[in-house]
Amino acid sequence: MTDQPTKPRGGISDTRRALGGWLEGPPRRTDGYPGKSLGLPDAGRGSVASFGEKLLALVIDLAVASLIGLVIVRPHTVGEERTWNSVSVIVFVLVTAIGLLTSGRTIGMRIAALQVVRLDGQRVGPRAFVRQILVALLIPALFVNRDRRGWHDRLCNTVVVRIR
Repeated sequence: MTDQPTKPRGGISDTRRALGGWLEGPPRRTDGYPGKSLGLPDAGRGSVASFGEKLLALVIDLAVASLIGLVIVRPHTVGEERTWNSVSVIVFVLVTAIGLLTSGRTIGMRIAALQVVRLDGQRVGPRAFVRQILVALLIPALFVNRDRRGWHDRLCNTVVVRIR
């Protein structure tokens, strides 16, 4: 046996490595691209939408719901702001779910050229309401897998794809 010094565990270098991995996000795919395991194309029409595209659609939908909520409630005092926020969330769920139920797209998704599709090829149907309630909670939408599908999409067997 040799008397080699042992490398200390922990320390700054291990902390940097742990934080660096966390700050850089999830590991990159080495087995293909998002949507490959779902049989979707790498780019273009039918490919999985990026986080930025989905965020743009969500922000547009939230703005529309807030404006509709503002028309319904018209808050003028501090106490009514809470009511306006509650109404805006309800409007968001209803308007986006109805859009998904009828065409597979919300107003924001139309502008961002996105669509929600079920993996089995069927219409989204009543699952749209479950999906949008989960989106309103935000947390399920923030945890995505390698195919960029959040908990809400996995639960409802859906994926958001590009239509252009």
